[in-house]
Amino acid sequence: MNVSDGDVVAVIGRRRRATYAIASVPSKKKGSNSNCFITHNLASNLRIRDGDKLKVVPVGKDAADQEERSGDMILLTKDAVVVVSATYAPVEDSLNNLINSEGGDEFDDEELLERFVTPYLNIEDDAGSVVVKEGSVITMKDENGKTLDFIVSHVDDGEEDRSEGM
Repeated sequence: MNVSDGDVVAVIGRRRRATYAIASVPSKKKGSNSNCFITHNLASNLRIRDGDKLKVVPVGKDAADQEERSGDMILLTKDAVVVVSATYAPVEDSLNNLINSEGGDEFDDEELLERFVTPYLNIEDDAGSVVVKEGSVITMKDENGKTLDFIVSHVDDGEEDRSEGM
């Protein structure tokens, strides 16, 4: 496939659902390995279960040769875009479960950011890239093992700001 460690790829799951991912290619071993490992969040968004088949495709390469695509499959013909910001909104049912499990006290946005989002994204370490797709649901875990689901409700590539100034 000519995919290197750190390349952005499209992962296609059940019912032609697709999303971006960053490839992590292990060192070559004897024989070819057709196994692929994905995160829990990626599997949930693609509706993949253990043992299901999926397809990994380099993004944007030979896009002119690809037939017309629609829906999630349009990702295959476009290069990944670097965005300025992404908005993570807590899923209400998940937030209510967390509130109930911790005695009924509500959380402010800063506490959710500090407790879940910052550690998940490694913001303080500036560890590199994060791949997001609008509409994806991401489960984040705090240091106490409590989980909270977030939905990527908006991604901003900076184009909106430029068009408003015209």
